[in-house]
Amino acid sequence: MRSATFKKDHRFDLPALPASVVSLDGQVVGTNQPSWLLRSSADGGKLLSLKWSRLDDSLILTQRARYLAKLFLADKISRKKARTIENDFRMFFRFQGWLRSIHRSSFEWSDLTEGIARGYLTHGLRRTADKGNDFSRLRTFYRWGVARQHMDFDPELLRVLRAVTAAGNAKGHHVRFRDTVKGPFSPDELLLISNAINEGRGTDEDRAIVMLHL
Repeated sequence: MRSATFKKDHRFDLPALPASVVSLDGQVVGTNQPSWLLRSSADGGKLLSLKWSRLDDSLILTQRARYLAKLFLADKISRKKARTIENDFRMFFRFQGWLRSIHRSSFEWSDLTEGIARGYLTHGLRRTADKGNDFSRLRTFYRWGVARQHMDFDPELLRVLRAVTAAGNAKGHHVRFRDTVKGPFSPDELLLISNAINEGRGTDEDRAIVMLHL
């Protein structure tokens, strides 16, 4: 049985957070700062900021719960792209917001149940464009906690969560709704493209690329 009661020192059984970690593409990310900064790509992409103060504002996720989220992301930074890390961080923020909406005043990861997880999934499917992606991110985090054998995470619950189907965000909506700019080509447009290829217009490389996309 899991215990929801921890010693006053919320990190008594947890490893120390490293002062810095090296990302998958070689960036050094300082984890002893209020915000963790990394770029979407090592060659100067968009600067991404994981502002932990956003999780500290409402304090629904306890100090221990937030620390475990930091350990998870610090570990994942070395294995996943920056955008994935940002999406995981935002999941924690959105999960805390959802907990507030269902009137939870405090939450440890040991408090997670199948009912709470399914409730969050239902919220995502009905209210967000991401659909089941945040549930999948939460489940990945939970799998990490079980693998690290932290007392907050229950292997039996993980087996239950793994059996839950979580549909991701809808893709291809420009095509489905026949967007005039970003949607599919009309039959007349396809004929014009086909004629241009048959007439040998453009370079060989251009025609090969167009044919592949068609």
